[in-house]
Amino acid sequence: MTHQRNSVYDRIATYFAVANCVLVFVGCGDKDAIRTYDVPPVASAAPTKIETPLVPQRTLAAAFPQPDQVWFFKLMGPEADVSRHHDEFRGLVESVRYVDGKPTWSLPKGWIERPAANMRFATLSPPPPSKLEATVIALPAATYQELDNINRWRGQLGLAPWTEEQLNTNITRIDVSGTSVVWADIVGQAKLGNPMKSAPFAESTSSGLAPASLPPTTTANTATVPPTNTQPLAADAPGAAQAPDELPKHWQPGQMSAMRKAAYTITDGDRKAEVTVIVLGAQSGSIEDNVNRWRGQLGLPPLDATVIDQSLEAITVDGSAGSYVEIFADPGEAASPPVDAQAMLAAFVKSETQTVYFKLMGSAELAKRERDNFKKFVTQFPVQ
Repeated sequence: MTHQRNSVYDRIATYFAVANCVLVFVGCGDKDAIRTYDVPPVASAAPTKIETPLVPQRTLAAAFPQPDQVWFFKLMGPEADVSRHHDEFRGLVESVRYVDGKPTWSLPKGWIERPAANMRFATLSPPPPSKLEATVIALPAATYQELDNINRWRGQLGLAPWTEEQLNTNITRIDVSGTSVVWADIVGQAKLGNPMKSAPFAESTSSGLAPASLPPTTTANTATVPPTNTQPLAADAPGAAQAPDELPKHWQPGQMSAMRKAAYTITDGDRKAEVTVIVLGAQSGSIEDNVNRWRGQLGLPPLDATVIDQSLEAITVDGSAGSYVEIFADPGEAASPPVDAQAMLAAFVKSETQTVYFKLMGSAELAKRERDNFKKFVTQFPVQ
C-alpha cells in the first residue's frame, strides 16, 4: 500500500518537473523580439471613368427665308420623344404665316408658348410629361449659309458633314404658303441631356445671330464689389477680340462662344451681371427692333421709334460714333433698384460691314454701379 502511494507521488512529481522544464524553455526566449513578415502590396484599383452615354437623338427643323432674315423652327431631343411629336411639329411649321415680317403660327393642342427670352423669339413646348422645347430664332439673311447650317445640325448628332452635292441630292424642301422652306429630319446620336442647353444656333461660324445675352455663368462669389483696379485681358478663348489692356479687377472671364468676341461676369453676393461683345453683319436689325427685343428680355412692352430715339445717348467707340441705351425693368429703378431687379446697359456701333453690340445684363444694382466702368470699356474697345 505504501509502495503504491509512493508510485503515484513519483508520477505526479515527474509531471510537474516536465511541465516546469517546458515553461522554463519557453520563457527563456527573447521576449522583446519582433517578428516581421513580407506581405505583397495590394494593388489599388484604378479609378473608373464614367462616360456619358450616347443615345439616339432626332432633330426636326425648318428654315424660312424672308427678305431680311431667315427664321428657324427647331425641335431636338431623344428620338422617341421627338418622333411622338413629329406630326404636331410639322403641322405647326406648315401653319406659319408672316405679318409685318414676323411669324405667326397655330399652336398644336396642349402645347405651351413662352415669349421671347435671350436669343429666342419664342419657345414652344409639347404638353407634359415631355420636356422637349421647340425654338423659334431669327438670323440675318445676309449671313445665312444653307450648307453650313445643315452641317451644324448634323454635327450636333455626331454625323459627318455633307458636301454641296450631297446637299443638293438629299435636301427636302416644302411649300408653306408660297414660300420654299428647307425641312430637315436628322437622326443620330448625342450625349444624354437637354440638347437645347447648348443654344443650337449660338455657335454659327458666320456670327449671324441677332444680338443676345445668355444667363450669367460664373463661379466667383465675393461679398462686395471691390474698388476698380486693373488687370490684363483674361478672356483669351479662340475668337476673342483684343479688348482694352485694362479692365476692372472684379470683371472675371465669362463664357465664350463663336459669337462672342469678349465676355465677363460680375458678382456681388446674390447679384450677378454679364458683359458681352458680339459682332454681327451690317444688316442685323434696326435700332427700334433691337431695343424692343432687349426690352422683351426684361419683360417690358415695346416702344415706338420716337420714344426709343429720345432714350439713346451718343457714345464714341474706338473713334466711331455709336449709340448707348439703358433699360431698367422699372424706370424708377435706375436711381434705387430692388435687390432682384434686372436691367440692361447696351451700346452699338455700325459700319458698312459690321455691327458691334456691347451689353451688360443682370442685376439692376450692379448695372447702376458698373455704369461708368461699362462705358469706359465700350469707348476703348477696338472695333476698326
